[in-house]
Amino acid sequence: MFAWWGRTVYRYRFIVIAVMVALCLGGGIYGASLGKHVTQSGFYDEGSQSVHASLLADAAYGRDTSGHIIAIYTAPDGKTVDDPAFQKKILDNLAAAEKAHPDKILRSIGYFKSPELLS
Repeated sequence: MFAWWGRTVYRYRFIVIAVMVALCLGGGIYGASLGKHVTQSGFYDEGSQSVHASLLADAAYGRDTSGHIIAIYTAPDGKTVDDPAFQKKILDNLAAAEKAHPDKILRSIGYFKSPELLS
């Protein structure tokens, strides 16, 4: 069976290449129009229950369409993250970043502001 496939593909190699190019071009043209029908979360059906629930939740809680920044700080040798001087340095760093970019950074959360988040 594989030998037959190999012979057939070899015999019609130019047709096979043309069909593959046509499929790729057709898929690209079809895919270019999908932007009108999808969102970041996938297909968007205006009448679905999930869209109505999403709109209701967005109205109540807002939607976070921004990105997140994950900062990993490592304590200096011989110190732990519980060291008050280290904590102050980190909190000052976060406050400076928030102050420098108030339009980009809404808030910062983490262990230093909420120690119960320690994993």
